[in-house]
Parts: sequence; structure tokens; C-alpha cells
Amino acid sequence: GGLRGYFLQPGAAAFLVFIVLYKLGDAFAGSLMTPFLLKAMAFGSAEVGVVNKVIGLWLTIGGALVGGALMLKLGLWRALLVFGVLQAASNLGFWWLAVNGRGLMPGLVIPAFDWGFVSLAQATPVDGGLLMVIAFENLSGGMGTAAFVAFLMSLTQQRFTATQYALLSAFASVGRVWVGPLAGVLAESIGWPAFFLVSTVVALPALGLLWVLRPAVRALEAPPAGTPLDD
Repeated sequence: GGLRGYFLQPGAAAFLVFIVLYKLGDAFAGSLMTPFLLKAMAFGSAEVGVVNKVIGLWLTIGGALVGGALMLKLGLWRALLVFGVLQAASNLGFWWLAVNGRGLMPGLVIPAFDWGFVSLAQATPVDGGLLMVIAFENLSGGMGTAAFVAFLMSLTQQRFTATQYALLSAFASVGRVWVGPLAGVLAESIGWPAFFLVSTVVALPALGLLWVLRPAVRALEAPPAGTPLDD
């Protein structure tokens, strides 16, 4: 079957662990982002909504496009590493917000709009710190996702089948499923600043494993003709 065929490949287990871990720190912080912003930071729901859903959505798409373009220059392994570091660092933005609170940076007012699929009833002031942190989070998340999807695709093209790609994608979401309840308990017991520091640390094992997997991931990069494989 697909899963058995997958595990017959050399290095399959290490790849699988990496797949589960790569988005874990992001999922950890992301699972509680809304309650943190609304309850702990007391941002308004319109403010959080417009920053998260509208600005955040466009920045995630932008991050994915920028990530895709940068990946051509960086190569797959470097992109996974650089974007993974940025993803982890974006959790420190929430730590900064939890420690410093709101109103530290000049904000802006978003005018009312109605685009059909999303609308804002009245002009909404947005905190500058919130905007900066969410922007960094979504840009780096989009870049990380672009590299991660490219990694899964190149694994599938070179080593595994489409069925196995579906299995690998399912494993990628394993972390997100069990992280939510655990994150909630943790945030309550250690407080928000410590929680976001922990979520940053949770992102580090994937980067360590990526370092170990460097030769295997570099082997997935199809170099352009005439380019030496080495740095």
C-alpha cells in the first residue's frame, strides 16, 4: 500500500518526522491567536477581524508568492531553513505584543469598504503593533508554506507517488490537530509571554532536523544544467 511503500524508501521516517514538525511552532501560536488578541490584549473584534482576515489573507498570499520567487534563488533546502527561521521568529512578535501591550506604535484607520465577500461597516482604527506582528506572521507563514509545499511536491516527484503525497499532507496536519487543546492548557498555566516563547522553541526541532537532512533535501533539488551541486 501507499504507506508501506513510503516506509520502504531510505530516509522515509526522518522525512515524516520533519513533515510533522515543520509547521508545529506556527500551529502552536496560531491556534490561540484570536483568543489572545481579543481577550488578553482586548483588541476590538472589528480590528482583529480586518487585520487577520483581510490584511492577513493578502499578506499570506503575498508571502507565498515572494517565497516561491525566492526559492528559485535560494534552492529548496535553504528556503526551508530561512523561511523556517522567519516562521519561528514571527512567534516572537506575539511575545513582544504580550509583554509591551497595545498603543506602542502609531496605528492607522482602515476606511469602511464592501467587496461583496468581505466588508467593514465603519472605519476602524488599527493598532500599529498589531498590524506589524500580524503582517510578519502572515508573510513568513506564507513563505514557509510555499517552501513546504515545494518540498512535498519534490518528494513526491522524485521518491513517492501521488497517494503518498496525500498521506504526507495528512501527516503535516497531525500537529495542528493535537496542538490546539495542549496550547490552551499551556497558555493558561504559564501566561501569554512565556507561551509565545515556548511556541518559538517548539519550532526549533524541525530546523535542527532540517540541518541533519541537508544532503537528502539537497538531493531533491534539481540543479540547472551546468551548475555545480556544491555551495
